Order: sequence, then C-alpha cells, then structure tokens
Amino acid sequence: MAPVTDDERKKFRQEFREAVERIQREDPEGWAEYLAETELFDNAAADGPEPDDIPAYTVREKP
Repeated sequence: MAPVTDDERKKFRQEFREAVERIQREDPEGWAEYLAETELFDNAAADGPEPDDIPAYTVREKP
C-alpha cells in the first residue's frame, strides 16, 4: 500500500471540516448531543486508580 501523500491529508482534513460544519449547521441538536457524549468520555479518561489505590504487592520496587 502506498503511503498517504500530503495532498491526500489536506483533502481529507478539508472534507472533514466541511462535514463537521454541515452537521453543526443542519443538526445543531444532534451536534450538542454528540458534544455531551464525548464530554463523558473525556472526563472518564482522567478517572482511574490513584497511586494509593494500587496494592503494594503489584508495585515493582527499584533494585
């Protein structure tokens, strides 16, 4: 498979921007729902165990 050229990347990005703008313009309610849903995932990405929550036996000590 041939590598993607700079022109192909630019075309893809331009088409993507145009599609997003069209969705925002034509379906503002759907766009708002999309943003609300992605915010849930963005907030979840920071969620996880704190260092104190990890049992000591799973932490490898430095030699």
